[in-house]
Amino acid sequence: LRKEAKAERDSLRPSTLWLRKDETVSTISVSPAGNAMLLVTTIPAGDRQRATEIPHCVTKSGYTEEKKSCDKVGDVQDGGLVAYIPLTRADPTWLALIPGDTTNAPGLALVNGGDDEGTSALIFAVSFDWKTRFIYTVGAKGALTARDTLRDSAWVDGPAFGQAGWLDGGRRIWFVSEADGYAHLYSMAANGSERKQLTKGKWEVLDVALSADRRTFYLHTSEESPFEEQFYRMA
Repeated sequence: LRKEAKAERDSLRPSTLWLRKDETVSTISVSPAGNAMLLVTTIPAGDRQRATEIPHCVTKSGYTEEKKSCDKVGDVQDGGLVAYIPLTRADPTWLALIPGDTTNAPGLALVNGGDDEGTSALIFAVSFDWKTRFIYTVGAKGALTARDTLRDSAWVDGPAFGQAGWLDGGRRIWFVSEADGYAHLYSMAANGSERKQLTKGKWEVLDVALSADRRTFYLHTSEESPFEEQFYRMA
């Protein structure tokens, strides 16, 4: 009986996931339905990244010494991967977040929560060269679908970068994007259609918080914002 009970317990456990050298787990997000989780890892740039070296002339040794400073913008950055892991005995699935790039890890990968029914989760990913940003939904068995893509030949980044979430019980998605050149608030249907720009102007959204009833956005904006009370109420 003990062997049978142990075999049954083992059959319910997720399969072991092995990480590469120096790769670490950064976040774990469990589905509201409790049937799967998304695991995000961090992969350090390591020897591929060089820090700026600054010569110091006034030293105890009396000789000029090099001291490392911050990394240069545009140099190799840390990366990360996302794995879909069923919480029953099944193999994990590494999600292919950057189309056409099988060698480099994404420059950034974030999980922005699951919908109310626990059938779909939101993933925010940036290409290794930081020129393309993707917003995905991931469903059963790790099925990945791109819902919004932003490209910039210089750099995809900016205020409130990476902020996104669910609305209307999972029927809509909100996110911050610099699609018009300024960081503004957008929404779209969960299937990527009906994209709407909720804020607009020569000012930027710096931070977003959603009220408990999920009908009001509280915004931290730049000084040029016309929102005196710093909130946006959805219709």
